[in-house]
Amino acid sequence: MFPTSESVVEPPAPTNLVANGKFDDGIADGWTTDSPSGITADNGNNGSPSNPVNSVKLVASTNNTHLFSPKTSVDPTKQYSLTTYLNIKAIASGEVAFYIDEYDKNGNWISGQYKIGVSALGGKDVTLAYTPSSANVASASLQVIVVGNSGITAYVDDVRWYQN
Repeated sequence: MFPTSESVVEPPAPTNLVANGKFDDGIADGWTTDSPSGITADNGNNGSPSNPVNSVKLVASTNNTHLFSPKTSVDPTKQYSLTTYLNIKAIASGEVAFYIDEYDKNGNWISGQYKIGVSALGGKDVTLAYTPSSANVASASLQVIVVGNSGITAYVDDVRWYQN
């Protein structure tokens, strides 16, 4: 006998490990940037199709600039998936790059992993696989890099970080 629809239990939705991934609070809740004039909160409907109102606008300057996620506790024996919506509206050269910074239990940076660079115009989800590089990794942070002198104007939104 097959179970009826009333007896089927859906698994719980995975928990997003990063705070404010939809940027509804702007660049807050642990998100930071080293370029407050070039990396700004945007509420002009440039975000992901599922939540378009709020996003973060990335505009290249003469140097590389960065958007940093809050540090996320990680288990060095587990694997993780990250997905971010990226919409590149203008680009002359370079890329928007995704990098994972890794920290020890005391919050000291110990290593990092370059994941991918995107240089194609248009909007799409960028998906990354992440495995901590050593048993010393206790937390990690996503770093979105806008290459300097690239002419990039882009929007990032809907950052999702899940344990597999």
